[in-house]
Amino acid sequence: MFNAVLENACSEQGARMSAMDSSSRNAGDMLDRLTLTYNRSRSIFI
Repeated sequence: MFNAVLENACSEQGARMSAMDSSSRNAGDMLDRLTLTYNRSRSIFI
């Protein structure tokens, strides 16, 4: 019984870690796109 509870807790933590990793990666990609858009629009006015 203890092993089942422990496995469930580990599985839950793994899912949370995976979701946070995906969120971090998506935020980084979004920041890269926004930086590129900003630099392109800035260069138009120069």
